[in-house]
Amino acid sequence: MTRTGILHIGPAKTGTTSCQEALFANRKMLLERHGVFYPSVARSHNSMLTVMFVEDPRRNIAVKSLGITTHEGAEVLRRRYFGQMEANLARASYDTLVLSSEGLWTMPIDSVRKLRTWLLNFADDWTVLFTSRHPVDYATSNIQQQIRQGHVLEERIARPPMTQFKRRASVYFDVFGQENVKLTAFEEARDEPGGLVAAFCRRLGLPETTAMEVGRSSPVRWDEPGALGSAFRRRLGLPDKSAMGVGLSSPVRNESMSMLATLLVSSLNQQRPRLIGGKLNPERAEDDVRVLRRIKGEKFRLPPEVETKVRRTSRDDVEWLNATYGRQLYLDVFSDHPPSALPEAGAYSPETLQSLSLLLSDLINRQGMSAERLGRRILSSWQARGTNPS
Repeated sequence: MTRTGILHIGPAKTGTTSCQEALFANRKMLLERHGVFYPSVARSHNSMLTVMFVEDPRRNIAVKSLGITTHEGAEVLRRRYFGQMEANLARASYDTLVLSSEGLWTMPIDSVRKLRTWLLNFADDWTVLFTSRHPVDYATSNIQQQIRQGHVLEERIARPPMTQFKRRASVYFDVFGQENVKLTAFEEARDEPGGLVAAFCRRLGLPETTAMEVGRSSPVRWDEPGALGSAFRRRLGLPDKSAMGVGLSSPVRNESMSMLATLLVSSLNQQRPRLIGGKLNPERAEDDVRVLRRIKGEKFRLPPEVETKVRRTSRDDVEWLNATYGRQLYLDVFSDHPPSALPEAGAYSPETLQSLSLLLSDLINRQGMSAERLGRRILSSWQARGTNPS
């Protein structure tokens, strides 16, 4: 029997995390009912697949976060990922294999060719799915993500991230065939019954009842910090679930930040870099961004001049997308009507933002230390009673 494969390549900031978490949470049901296999080796296959096929894995952010700097160390990790993924695939009996990795969107053609050769070991016919998003919204969401990761706003808006539909999709046209590369518009999928996740399930060929069932699911990740934070968990040496008994977890969502929260996090990143030598700055709490992003206010937007630049720069790309797929998407990028001003962006002087961000950072650091002391008392109490916290 012919097995089919579906390769979801993102890009990032188009609902990939939500889709990956939902498929992972429902993987047993999908395999038992429909023969659809989403490998359980990881919620997201992003880090594994990119490390497996990029020329130099050391450039990958996941590899950097592991502290791997040598070619030998990166190759050991690559072989480990190949072994884990292939072992996971060998154990499963399926009709349809689904892999999802937003990192594949930017992979060079030589790596994509190697990827396809490997994929044919596990399915005979492959379809590639990618999602488009309005260029301004795409740039806005990516810049916020970069700021959460430690970058500074002024640096990011100087070179805003672009969609690059033609450049990236054309690679997969060449390797998989244009007829096998399918487009979904983020905005349309978001507005379908059940939202983005249900829309993605429909693209997988799942029946409507299953698509809606998976769309309603809201998986909780144990690695999302609870009220006391993941740093507190590690300092105590507690198992994940035990730590979550102290601080309740919450579902992971790539939610946008308010304008004020974005400006504060950016200012903090500039004054106290999040990472020093690849490690967390001791003057920064691991969860400080998670706390600051709770600040409510006007939604973050790009400065008018940056938004205009994104619209104009993306016109050829949008024109190619519409011509290639026979669509009428994002036509407002061709308008020269100037964007509205940002009333809140200029409401705070740089000095105000600098002082506020440092003050809030200090308060968050102190709260974290108080939480650590509380956790140690709880742990001591468990140990005194001979209770196993796991």
